[in-house]
Amino acid sequence: MDKLIKYINARPHWGINIFYSTPETYIAKLNTLNVSFPNKYDDFMPYADNPVGYWTGYFTSRIALKLWVKEAGRFLQSTRTLFGLLAMNKDTLLTEFSDYFTDAVDVLEESMGIN
Repeated sequence: MDKLIKYINARPHWGINIFYSTPETYIAKLNTLNVSFPNKYDDFMPYADNPVGYWTGYFTSRIALKLWVKEAGRFLQSTRTLFGLLAMNKDTLLTEFSDYFTDAVDVLEESMGIN
């Protein structure tokens, strides 16, 4: 970190000055700028921090929903694994109920995508 700070501060034409600080110093500086932030009272979904990275449910207070999503995600992954094993073994169960399996997996995938 020291090398990075020294490297950047050695280039004043960049207009950047980097230094070690504390949360107290940061908040004090924000207070001098009279910055105000809006209050959010609803769920904050979805949040994107890059073009292909979305954080959904990260700030939600619906704890039970988070549990259901985690459990359903594990169930979905297990189902995909078993579905793949059946397909690799050319199991007759898969050929008889292929449409049922794919429809059920599609419904769960859509639900997971929404939640």
